[in-house]
Amino acid sequence: MVVAQCELSNWVDVLDKLDDVLERCCKSDTDSQWMLACDVAGHEADKHLLLTVLQFTALLVEQSFSRHLYSSMDHLTTLLSSSDMTVVLAVLDVLYMFRYLHCTALPLLSMHYGVLELQCVRGEKS
Repeated sequence: MVVAQCELSNWVDVLDKLDDVLERCCKSDTDSQWMLACDVAGHEADKHLLLTVLQFTALLVEQSFSRHLYSSMDHLTTLLSSSDMTVVLAVLDVLYMFRYLHCTALPLLSMHYGVLELQCVRGEKS
């Protein structure tokens, strides 16, 4: 399946809104500095929104070729300390999409008619 890739800079306004959600969920609870806001009981709606944001972000990053413009990496790093493994797994899914920062294609050397050629092979999700 071939999918056209997008420029991440075209999504800046949306990414700013998503960053606000990530920031709100990363704040420490006032009672316990070790608990993130998304882990506090009674914040199920925020957690559901966070998981939706992370899923959308993973899809967007996967289909973009300008991944280096993503600026919410600090929030993702903070969310890795969540006590909810569903959140941690969703963050890892987003981080996995950054596996090829500058190019989504893997170079492949091959011999064709005695001439060494450099081909581009698309990285596929397994």
